[in-house]
Amino acid sequence: MNLSLWSLKQDVFRLEEREHESPYPVKRTKNNRTRLIKLKWIANTLIATLNESSTMFWVGHDGDYIAAFSNDENFSTIDSLQKIMPEKVELVTDYEWE
Repeated sequence: MNLSLWSLKQDVFRLEEREHESPYPVKRTKNNRTRLIKLKWIANTLIATLNESSTMFWVGHDGDYIAAFSNDENFSTIDSLQKIMPEKVELVTDYEWE
C-alpha cells in the first residue's frame, strides 16, 4: 500500500508508534476453550498536525482524486479555491461516482 501526501509551507507529518486493535474479534482456542479476542499490534502511524493556515493533500487510489484537509481560508469554499487556481484548471464539483 502506497500513500502519497504533501502539505504546503511546513512539514506537518510525523511517524509515531501507536497501538492498533482489529475492529472484528477472531476465534482463539487454548486448552479446549474457544473465545473471541480482538487482535492488537503496534505500528508506525502517520500523524498530521495542522497549525494555523495549514493544508494537507491526500492523493486517492490510482490518482483518481485529491482530498484536501485545510484550515486556510483560501480552501474554505470552491469559489475561493478557484480564484487561486491557474486559469486552465477546472474544479469538478458535481461528479457522480459509478
